[in-house]
Amino acid sequence: MKRSDQEAITELLLSDPEEALACVRELRSADGKDLDLLAFEAECVAETGDFRRALELWGRYVEQDPDYLTAYAERCRIFVELGELEAAAAEANLCDELFGGQAATAYSRAFLMEARGDYSAADKLFAAAGDLEDGYEAPPRLAKSAVKRALIDALDGVATVKVFPMPRTAGDEGMGRAFDLDPDSGVTVYQRNVERSLDADADPAEFAAVIGELWSSVQAD
Repeated sequence: MKRSDQEAITELLLSDPEEALACVRELRSADGKDLDLLAFEAECVAETGDFRRALELWGRYVEQDPDYLTAYAERCRIFVELGELEAAAAEANLCDELFGGQAATAYSRAFLMEARGDYSAADKLFAAAGDLEDGYEAPPRLAKSAVKRALIDALDGVATVKVFPMPRTAGDEGMGRAFDLDPDSGVTVYQRNVERSLDADADPAEFAAVIGELWSSVQAD
């Protein structure tokens, strides 16, 4: 796989997962044996919200390369998205058995602990992941009251703004979704999921900006 293709797909994944997926599939049509492309397809598919298909693709990957840590960590994360927390724990345990304590596993397991509501354990795992490897910094932890004030300012005209740590169920968009629309023309924002997308030194205004951008795209649709 060309480095330029890899960089292009990585950039597209951040801005337009659907376009990234189309790019990967075009490249795979020319070289269906490239495992890097299979991994990218699994990542893209997960980002578009097709979690079952992503699990299938990662399963095909590990059949050909059972020594790829990221595949197991991603499967753990996807099981959490689906709300299948016992399956996620089993995948994380398998990852630890095969590779020992690794940052990717600790980070995925932290997401699992958040979904279970054990926020203290989650924060310890995020910190452990950061200690193990650069690039796995612990998310910021912002005051809920400050986050809510920033959201009310950013979402001018929204009837009600509620802030909860995490969803109670996976819903249609997974446990990792940023917000839900309420029947009363309001929005419920899931603070922990948004914080995971922020730099460690982010402030409430940056938090609100993420939701504001997502909100604008929903309104445009």
